Formats: sequence, C-alpha cells, structure tokens
Amino acid sequence: MRRLILSISVKDIQEVRRRTGAGLMDSKKALTEANGDFDKAIELLKEWGISKASKKSGREASEGVLVAVVSNDGKKGALIEVNCETDFVAKTDEFKAFAKKTAEMVFNKGFDSQEGFDEETSNAIKEGIAKFGENILVNSIKKMSVNGKVFAYIHTNLKLGTMISVETNMASPKIDEMGNDVAVHATANQIAGVSKDDIEKAIIDKKLAEYTEELKGQGKPENIIQKIVDGKMNKFYKEETLLAQPFLKNEDITVEEFVKSVAKETGAVLKIVGFIKTAIGE
Repeated sequence: MRRLILSISVKDIQEVRRRTGAGLMDSKKALTEANGDFDKAIELLKEWGISKASKKSGREASEGVLVAVVSNDGKKGALIEVNCETDFVAKTDEFKAFAKKTAEMVFNKGFDSQEGFDEETSNAIKEGIAKFGENILVNSIKKMSVNGKVFAYIHTNLKLGTMISVETNMASPKIDEMGNDVAVHATANQIAGVSKDDIEKAIIDKKLAEYTEELKGQGKPENIIQKIVDGKMNKFYKEETLLAQPFLKNEDITVEEFVKSVAKETGAVLKIVGFIKTAIGE
C-alpha cells in the first residue's frame, strides 16, 4: 500500500483536482483507490460527492445567481435562479460557471421545476453540492416564448434580471440593439405592465383602494376624491408601464417612441408583448 501511495504524484493529484474541483485529500484518496486510473478516480469522487450531497440537500439555499438562457432561434427564453447557501460561494467564478451550465441543461431539457428533473440533471446538481460544500437548488424557472425574439439583461450583481418578448417580422442588428436596450431599461425601472391594458386587475384594484383610503384619511370631500384618484392613477400608469416611461438612454422620448423609431428605421413590425422581471428570492 505504501508503494502505491508513493506512486501518486502531486501532478496527478492536481490534475484530478482540476477536472473535478475536489479537495486535495479526496483527490489523493480517489487516485490511490483507483490505482492511479484517472477516469476511475473521477467516478469514485462523483459517487462520494453524491453521497455527501444527500446530507446537505435539506439545508436552506437563499443566495445564488440569476441566469438568462435564450434558444438558438431567439424565440424562447427563461430566467433561471440557481441557489446556494452563501453569497461567498455565489460570487465565485466557479459557481457562476456551474450555474450557467446547470441553467442551460434545465432549459434545454424543458423542465418547469426542480421536482421534475431527470437523473442526469439531479446528479449534476449533487456533484455541485459536493464540489461547493453547500446545498444547491434551482428555485425558479420563468419562461417565455414569442413569434419574434426574446431579449434578456441580467444586472452585474447577477441577482436581478429582465426578459422581454418582441413580436417582429424580421431580423436586424438594430432590432437586437433595441431589444437589449429595452431589457436594460426594464431592469432599471419599476414596471407593472407593458401598457396600461396589461396590468393585472389585482394591482389596479390595490392602487385604487390605496389612493382612495389615503384621500379619505386626509379628509378630502367625497365629490372630489374620484377626480384626484383618476389623476393619481394616470400618474401611476405613466410611471410604471414600460411603453409610457421615459427611455433610459434618452429621457426626451418614451420607450414606445423609441420602439417606433427603430421600426421606422428598419421597416420592421415591432411590438413589445411581454416581460418577465425577477430577482433572487422572488
């Protein structure tokens, strides 16, 4: 046994660590049990990792990163939240790369939630748990599709992002630029709907009740409350509907006017028809 251990070089151990991300002692132990066979050592580490992962799977995982995945034809996309336990791990390049690879696997396989993952995907996550020493979950998969193109932007902190869907009859670099710019704008602003007609009734009802109660509390006469509420609602629509907002890159025009200018320049039919905005933990 001693002769076998001595035959495992530091270079061999480092190579196994590079391939798997395993710790020094685990890499050495795996190579020793595999008699120096790299592939067998890697399989052993996977088996050990899956065993360890089952012990961590019940722990809370509320940190992590948001990943945007878009299909090759640009017609489908998803914002996928890959969670871990600590912000320290979430900020590492290794975890970001793992999250991207995991999100792409989840998207390409068409899963709607972690409960439906197949064995390959579940084992990939278990290997991540073993590698990073923390529980890992895919807590949110938010999808969209369109007869046109979807565009996404993830904030630099990787914790907030938006995806928008644009109906269009053609492809153009100008349209791509427009879509990306609007996705950035949507990420930076509070949005209740693409337009007034897209806002959920529950949100409108809540705002109406909020403004009405506020005015009653101020002792405003009943006969003028409705007029003031209407004014407040119009202000709300202007401030929190995407198309009516001043465009982030040129506040002299609205987002709607910006989209129309690109449509005129390219000769394309352009219509923003939906958006998804999410953050880690939502």
